[in-house]
Amino acid sequence: MKYIISLVVLIFALYACKESRVVPPDQGKDPVIEGIICKPKWNINSSTQYKIEVKVSDPQTVSNLDTILSFTVIENNSGSVVLMDSLYDDGSVYRESGDVIAKDGIFSNLYTVNDIDPSAENGKEYTFRFCVYDRDANESEIAERDVIFIFDRLPEVRSIILAPDSLLNGGGEKYFKIAVFDSDGIDDVVHA
Repeated sequence: MKYIISLVVLIFALYACKESRVVPPDQGKDPVIEGIICKPKWNINSSTQYKIEVKVSDPQTVSNLDTILSFTVIENNSGSVVLMDSLYDDGSVYRESGDVIAKDGIFSNLYTVNDIDPSAENGKEYTFRFCVYDRDANESEIAERDVIFIFDRLPEVRSIILAPDSLLNGGGEKYFKIAVFDSDGIDDVVHA
């Protein structure tokens, strides 16, 4: 009988030492803007469409996010709003927004300088402001990105020197070599 009581006490002691589960603190319900991809300089001498992407997460999963993110552009000198529009997370089903995958938490849209401000001038500075809601009407904090519109001669791609014949999945690294010339000098070329 002594052994049975000892065994019962030992079982209770081991059960009391069982690993406790840690409950994470409440992380809130508001969506969070995690990152913004947007070129800091836009060329007013170009009809190029610039892509703006905003990465958003939601503690209630990205499927709870609205598929539209509000986008406001403010001209810094006057403080006036020059554009109110949207970025989309819809896989470009209904519009050409540049979004690739629907409901993945990455909102995007394509704009030219003229789309943002038809009266854009060299050196004008703007603040791009972003805010997103989820389906429960929770609102993210406002995120901002400063952008300057400049007049710049576009670098000219003269020829592709070397390019692979095909791009196979898992085929290793492939390299493209191109020659880029800019009359303002090579330091003016940002991405090639």
